Amino acid sequence: MIRKFFAIIFILIFLVFSLPAILLFGFYRTILNQDFYTGPLLNEAYNKTVPVIIDELFKNDKNIISAYFTHEELEVILKRDIPQSVFANILHDGFSQLDYILQGGANKKIVIKFESLKEPFLKFEDDIFNILFTEKIKQCSKNERQKLTPLPSCIRSGQNIDVYKKRFIRDINIKPIEIDTSSFIQNIQTIQLLYTAIQVYFSVLLLLCLIIVLILWKPFVRGFKWLGATFILTAFNALVIYKAIPILGKSLTLKNQN
Repeated sequence: MIRKFFAIIFILIFLVFSLPAILLFGFYRTILNQDFYTGPLLNEAYNKTVPVIIDELFKNDKNIISAYFTHEELEVILKRDIPQSVFANILHDGFSQLDYILQGGANKKIVIKFESLKEPFLKFEDDIFNILFTEKIKQCSKNERQKLTPLPSCIRSGQNIDVYKKRFIRDINIKPIEIDTSSFIQNIQTIQLLYTAIQVYFSVLLLLCLIIVLILWKPFVRGFKWLGATFILTAFNALVIYKAIPILGKSLTLKNQN
């Protein structure tokens, strides 16, 4: 009877400590997890970035490309030539460097390299050029006079279109970006401490589990039955928390809208 009493006390302690552990685990699986940045978040960022790139292209092309291509057409070409995987590789490299710093590495800078974007962007420009002069600008009719404003109004039979290529295919010189992490090194140290604290915290929970099993050691199976019941209660708490957070978020959003 005394063993059951102490077991219940330790189970209650475990349940109380498990609530922050659930939140810490959620934090660990998001902010400190690379998959969080390469999953739906990357997909959303990619879909938001593509229209911005097209807008910038229209802004700087002096009404040449925009006269022949719609925004949607260029988005299709861009997504085909510069897939999400290209951005994912750049993000992976940057996150790996950040993770190395968080683990106590000597690096003080994160170097984001964009060399992998150069070739896809050249292909994107080349595809625009080819579509422009094979589909958008038609062949000149027999008596049609070619006008240059600034592109030819039509293509004469046998004309070499490579002379126009210089207007579109530019020499892309993409330089790496260096992010100096020394200015927020204190924040990095805080994250490192948090990372260690999470590990210690879960070790304490593991110790509580061991104590519960040892208290109810005889019979051996009973200790694990009680421990199983404890885990079920913890899982139920986690389910309630993770279901409640989205509902609370939606209610706050609706409240702000009203």
